[in-house]
Amino acid sequence: MRFVLRGKIHRATITERHPDYVGSIVVDPVLLKHTDIWPGERVLVSDADNGARFETYIFEGEPDSGIISVNGGAAHLVKEGDKVIIMAFELTDHPIDPKVIIVDGKNKFVKNMSYSSPPAPPAPTIGHISTSDKKKLKLYSDGGSRGNPGKAAYAFLICSEDDKIVKKGSRFLGTMTNNEAEYHGLIAALKEARSMGATHVSVTMDSELVVKQVKGEYRMKADNLRPLLDEARALLGQFIGHDIRNVPRENEMISKADDLVNEELDLMSQKTKL
Repeated sequence: MRFVLRGKIHRATITERHPDYVGSIVVDPVLLKHTDIWPGERVLVSDADNGARFETYIFEGEPDSGIISVNGGAAHLVKEGDKVIIMAFELTDHPIDPKVIIVDGKNKFVKNMSYSSPPAPPAPTIGHISTSDKKKLKLYSDGGSRGNPGKAAYAFLICSEDDKIVKKGSRFLGTMTNNEAEYHGLIAALKEARSMGATHVSVTMDSELVVKQVKGEYRMKADNLRPLLDEARALLGQFIGHDIRNVPRENEMISKADDLVNEELDLMSQKTKL
């Protein structure tokens, strides 16, 4: 597993600094959306003018405000007008394509920037995948949090029709609820299956709530889950055929996904103690 760059805002301009505030870097959410960086996510900030580097977490500002405000002790490392690079990383076992953007002097999105590194598969191929395997895939996803909300992660396994694992992935999510983590695992698995060219997917989870909300059997009551439900349904709609079911967590594949979730949480717990 390696930490690799996932999102970067290149040469943004510091608009404010508040040493007495409780910490964080406030960023225009329009820029966060372009780079897939989340509120609350840990980021590395590099000041291109003075060479200072520090870690903090993202706080969402007003949309289209162009705000980039450094707060707390880190505010002593920058000054208004400095150019900074804001970077988010992902713990993964496969190469990913980072979302990197260029902004103008007012911190308005200008364009996406791609790196010239050779293209790599989004996840390791564990077994041979035939054309027929790619058409119909079986997805097993799981998510969990230690505390509710608490430190959370998701994991997924993608299998051929005979349950041979062909791809897997996992990710630490920061602080969120268990149900949010379950949805993020489902969404990640569906995106991965789509990138593999699947036309039909069979989804298995241990979350009865998520499965029945997706199927419309449970009414959505939580505002924080509504966007995730909408995204999951939209992704499912991109496949020619799909089915989704919930099983006990003792299911062999779900247990393997759960092990990956706990590995992510254990690893992040160890790093925070260093």
